[in-house]
Amino acid sequence: RAIQEVNSDPDWALPYWDWTVSEHCDICTNDFVGDNDVNGNLDSGSVFSQWEILCNDFQEQHGVARPCDPNHRRNPPWKIKRNPGQQNTEQWGETLDRLPERTEVDFALRFATYNTNPFDKTSNCNFHNLVEGYADTTTGKYRPDKTGPNGEKIPGAHTLHNHVHLYLTGTMSDVPTSSNDPIFWLHHAMIDRIFEKWLRK
Repeated sequence: RAIQEVNSDPDWALPYWDWTVSEHCDICTNDFVGDNDVNGNLDSGSVFSQWEILCNDFQEQHGVARPCDPNHRRNPPWKIKRNPGQQNTEQWGETLDRLPERTEVDFALRFATYNTNPFDKTSNCNFHNLVEGYADTTTGKYRPDKTGPNGEKIPGAHTLHNHVHLYLTGTMSDVPTSSNDPIFWLHHAMIDRIFEKWLRK
């Protein structure tokens, strides 16, 4: 609403990216948010290729993230990086080579309870942790990383919201920098759309 007021345009709205309609990033082209090379660099033909990343120096104080200084610049500046579908599936899970599916969203929408005790990422069978991405979209339960019998890592659940961030890699898979990528806003508009659907159920 603030942007609508500033622009005196009551019809202005942020578009959403429905990532359930395509197995891979169909808007990662120069017509939209920018194509990329095999190293994740945005194509020079993209209007976003020269965007500088702000807030890339993540710092904590007493276990809490400190607000970033947007005036701090790196020399040379960091640019947006993105390489959809190239995430390390051994580390993050085999589904990270594709985008979340409509059935996963539908599963999350089945849960009428927004959150459950203990009201953190380990909570089971609630809409919040399913849409946020901490719960398995086949069971509704929190599934952390585990160590297998031979010492191998068994990736935990990284679903819906978190899944998309990790799938895109680069700037989007790093919490302090993710909002620098324009696709961040289209992704979060989709999460808002799912939340709105849940509210109307």
